[in-house]
Amino acid sequence: MGQGECDVSDRESECGQHAWTGQSWWQAVLVHAVVAVVIVIGLFCTVHNRDWHHEAFDRDLVATHVFQDRWNDLSDFWSENGWWAHGGLWYLNVDRNFNRWLEGGGVDHWGLGEDPDPNQDYYYRSNSVISLLPLHVARQAGHAVTGESPGRSLLITHNLILVTLVALLLGLTATRLFANVRSSVLHAVLIGSGVQCVLQTHPLLLMSFFRLYFEHVFLLGASGVLLAAVLPATRWTVATRAVGVLIMVVSDLPLAIPTIAAWALLNLIAGKERFRRERWWVGVVFPAVVGVVIIAAQYIVLTVAQPDAVVVGSNLLFRTGFDGDSSRYSTLWEGVLRFATRGEFFGPLGARPGGTPWFWVIGIAACVVTVTSGAYSRRMEGAARVVALGATLFFPFLLIFSNAAFIHPFAYPMLLLPALAIATFAGVPALCSLKAQRLWPIVTVTLVVAASVSIANLRRYLVAFPIDTTSLLIPILTVDSDRDASQVSP
Repeated sequence: MGQGECDVSDRESECGQHAWTGQSWWQAVLVHAVVAVVIVIGLFCTVHNRDWHHEAFDRDLVATHVFQDRWNDLSDFWSENGWWAHGGLWYLNVDRNFNRWLEGGGVDHWGLGEDPDPNQDYYYRSNSVISLLPLHVARQAGHAVTGESPGRSLLITHNLILVTLVALLLGLTATRLFANVRSSVLHAVLIGSGVQCVLQTHPLLLMSFFRLYFEHVFLLGASGVLLAAVLPATRWTVATRAVGVLIMVVSDLPLAIPTIAAWALLNLIAGKERFRRERWWVGVVFPAVVGVVIIAAQYIVLTVAQPDAVVVGSNLLFRTGFDGDSSRYSTLWEGVLRFATRGEFFGPLGARPGGTPWFWVIGIAACVVTVTSGAYSRRMEGAARVVALGATLFFPFLLIFSNAAFIHPFAYPMLLLPALAIATFAGVPALCSLKAQRLWPIVTVTLVVAASVSIANLRRYLVAFPIDTTSLLIPILTVDSDRDASQVSP
């Protein structure tokens, strides 16, 4: 890849737009793919080095509800009873958590607090789980090939591939963002690789090993939209944006609605011309409508096939916090800033998988700096817009559905990761590079800080979810095994 660095001038942003050739772009994609594979191998040798078939895994992680087989259980139900016959919806009666809640007296905010009927068929209302269809199809294919229903291996592989793609797409977004400001492709790829590393090693994405949330899938679609925001206006860019919007809508409709509305508001502020440039009718409105139609069709099928089925889920007043219940938090400020008032995000079993708190504090500051920089430098307008788009993934939903975000601190906060990582490790370095004569010092410092954040987060993840060295997936030398070997006489 040629560096192709232009002179530091007002023309550099324009030069950055033309620094990419088809060859250099695919070289960048290849580099990010290699980085992704190397990180995945490293994770399986360290934090993911867990034998999910070992009894210790069942005892320490399955029995304590850290690792969840719920999507495998749901897929097995669809396989035995038909996907279409149930609209492809989430049949709660096979969900172990739901049955545990029923035994404990029901779920008040789902309207099941008064002697729920265990013989009634219950389906989830707040998400159609159509985003789990690829996993179900893969499990069906595995069953057709092997004659056996795939277990946790395929589930974990599916989850990790998904979050790896999220990190890769966002890394490419950071690469293109930096190159659009300073046209050096080599420096840009290094910056983007740092962003990818931070995201791929963040505990909230690493947790997909144990459980996949709909927000993980939502991030995949959002990553495609953010990547489209830094690419030139071509048919492929429009297609990337459209696929991203469709994934967002079908994975979490209540989250997608305020996000897309916030995008529209940003476009109105920037000028109506942006709607035409981004081809909103084709790239946003049409895929969003298709997603809504798919979801509506699922519930229509259920209504026709099983008119006696009961659809449950939290109501709007509960999700917004307007139900008058102050048992969880008393003010919106406390509900919104739970991670700030308590320092970290609380996950399963009281574990703290939010990573180092400094990342969140510095990341938010970096978002403010990057967004405001667009008002002072034309070359930073693209970076400011990408970070602003990333922020809309979280803040509109947080303000409207504060209670939902408060009771899921291990799910919704991950929506902030794209904006924080891109602003901190691509936006701020790009801003610092505007008048710089040499980029290597900026890139080096950025990579060192990114590596430090990744290492700190990996350690916090291991503290939250310790590894049992007696049940490793990949045998490696440990301190104990090395000591035992040294005690063996020759």
